[in-house]
Amino acid sequence: MFFRPMSFGEIMDGIFRSLRKTFWPLWWFLFLFNVPFELFFVLWDAISDKPLNAEIILFLTFLAIYLLLLVPVFQQVCTNVVICQMKGEEEKVSLKYLFSISFDRYGKLFLANGLIVLILIVLGLMIMFPIGLPFLLLSTGTVWMDQVMTILTISGLMWMIPASYIWIRISLVLPAIAVETASVKEGFARSWALTRKSYFSLISKWLLLLIFQIPVYFLSVYLSEIFVDAQFFYDLIFLLIDPILIGMVHVLLSLIYM
Repeated sequence: MFFRPMSFGEIMDGIFRSLRKTFWPLWWFLFLFNVPFELFFVLWDAISDKPLNAEIILFLTFLAIYLLLLVPVFQQVCTNVVICQMKGEEEKVSLKYLFSISFDRYGKLFLANGLIVLILIVLGLMIMFPIGLPFLLLSTGTVWMDQVMTILTISGLMWMIPASYIWIRISLVLPAIAVETASVKEGFARSWALTRKSYFSLISKWLLLLIFQIPVYFLSVYLSEIFVDAQFFYDLIFLLIDPILIGMVHVLLSLIYM
């Protein structure tokens, strides 16, 4: 099931139609999978008087769990939601149905997603070490954490362009496996073929989605000031909003693949 490439307007329309017609089952599914990790992070932040290093380790742990364990599940479910929408079978999309398909082909999806993360991490290390080692050797009288943050900032800026290209080229691996039941190797080959000569077109769609979501991030800053003495309400609001933002990302990836 493949169609012509869609414009950003058509894709956004597809995202909102998918979310509108299957909103509650999809929201509940994403919420129930996401909320235990979010609540752990919130509670840890609320009750712990911890140093910065512990916060960084906690954040990286949370990020690893999300990227490695949850992304394959979310992509599998959102891809099938888009397929049902395109077939006019939205009525079959229930919370029970989403749970029943959530771990289909999970092994291959988990492996492929892990390889994608590993590729991007290796690329980051290849950029970071040539910059970081001379910087550490030549720097004197600087706080160690400041040195690390400087290295990460410079390396991150240099990493973004090659990483964005590689990610765009392999971004359709998970939808290819979910839809075509391809092997991991075939999924990478399929994604590479589908995204050929499409980097600027696809990266522009992701940037436009980011711009579209910017008001939410401004809202988070505004609410953090309002609820400075009532952090619970601030956290609750974003626990409810997060499933929508997560769903938009995975539905967009599914629509690009289609």
